[in-house]
Amino acid sequence: MREQLDAIVGTWRTEGEVDDGTPIRGTDAYEWLGGEFVVHHVDVRMGETAVRALEVIGPLSASPVPSRAYGGDGSVEDSTVALTDDGHLTFGTDGARSVLRVDGDTATGVWHRTGADEPWMTLRLTRS
Repeated sequence: MREQLDAIVGTWRTEGEVDDGTPIRGTDAYEWLGGEFVVHHVDVRMGETAVRALEVIGPLSASPVPSRAYGGDGSVEDSTVALTDDGHLTFGTDGARSVLRVDGDTATGVWHRTGADEPWMTLRLTRS
């Protein structure tokens, strides 16, 4: 998993949309904190709403690897991080799951609500 997390370390221009057509624009930044944690800074707009969050992924020695996100709105969300069979990162909560595919300086993420076939949110990230 270190290799996959290493691939997302850096600053990304984020674009996407929610299933109702609401645009998402902003930045995501990932950085290592020692060798066991990755810190993820979110600074995007979903339509007219500013969304800021701080996510801590790790420790990587845990199984499953935990993640906790702290939202600027006071929310706290726990999830887990794992790998798909073909080596992509998955992020999962009780309500949604995403797969993040990183290919060099681009990445795509698709979020599905639990039990839904259609995507809830799609993201395209380009390394800044």
